[in-house]
Amino acid sequence: MVEGAATLVSVGVDHLPPVPAGCAPLRVILDNQAPIDIDDPAVPLGLPNLTEGGHFLRVYAIDGEGRMLGNGEAFASSRFFVHRRDFQNALVPGTPWLTVNDPAGGTLFTEEAGKLGLPSAKLALDFLVQGEGASECLIHYRLNHRDTTVPVGKKIVWNDLKAGRYTLMVELLGANGLPVQGIFNQVERTFDVQTPVKALSLVPVPSSAAATTPAAPASTSAGATSAAPTAPARTAGPKKKGE
Repeated sequence: MVEGAATLVSVGVDHLPPVPAGCAPLRVILDNQAPIDIDDPAVPLGLPNLTEGGHFLRVYAIDGEGRMLGNGEAFASSRFFVHRRDFQNALVPGTPWLTVNDPAGGTLFTEEAGKLGLPSAKLALDFLVQGEGASECLIHYRLNHRDTTVPVGKKIVWNDLKAGRYTLMVELLGANGLPVQGIFNQVERTFDVQTPVKALSLVPVPSSAAATTPAAPASTSAGATSAAPTAPARTAGPKKKGE
């Protein structure tokens, strides 16, 4: 029983497979929300803003490409309550239940050109069905209003997703084609496909040749300069006696 509206989740795990740098080795799903990455299992995960009543927590290991490992040892679940006990987010006894790992939401980026020569993204539906009768179930999914139903064991891959927003609904059906009871057996995720912006290379534009304006010829007026004649200096001779 959790008394506050927030709690910390600690995960104990052994022998995790190595994953590339920047990839989380574990993911957590609270109730029927989108997965949360756990980058470091040694650091407790905070779960804020918990509503009153029952909650269901799933923790599972993923490989270097973000896919569920799928074996039972790589999956764990726990049920807990906030303030009071009730039947919210509870498994239905004796029925299979669905966990959808990918797509988790967010944004996918296109890669090389697809069938029509346009950039496109590839996406595989990654999920796990557990519980009694799991192998006999069907998966019904709808991607942007296009419905398809396939056996649980069939791979579901979209090879040519163009840029845009997508809404995916995944539903677990029984062998009779009817929806299986349980809050976790219908999952909806929204994600975007975007084309990454490539860096633009700037091509220098050759500058036009600078216009040269010929300099105007200097007009020189040769004015005659006349020097005024200088009167010869008078020299005083020796004075005569009596002058």
